[in-house]
Amino acid sequence: PDLITGKRVRAHSGSDPGSDEPPVLYRYSWNETRQRFRRQLIATGVGTGLQIRAKDINGDGKIDLVTAGKDGTQVLLQR
Repeated sequence: PDLITGKRVRAHSGSDPGSDEPPVLYRYSWNETRQRFRRQLIATGVGTGLQIRAKDINGDGKIDLVTAGKDGTQVLLQR
């Protein structure tokens, strides 16, 4: 029911509108009552590419995120 997405860093070699804006990562949660998604900011300064993985990386029972893009690979551990 959730989507994870964000702004790609230098998407299409920087020719997209907003390509110079800071990267961000968002979570979209579906609200059944309102029949729409609610956006929640996960992180600023963290861009995404075409690969996002959600998995418990450190074994603490919480889902963590790994994303790779033109700005490098980012690991976000949930606390």
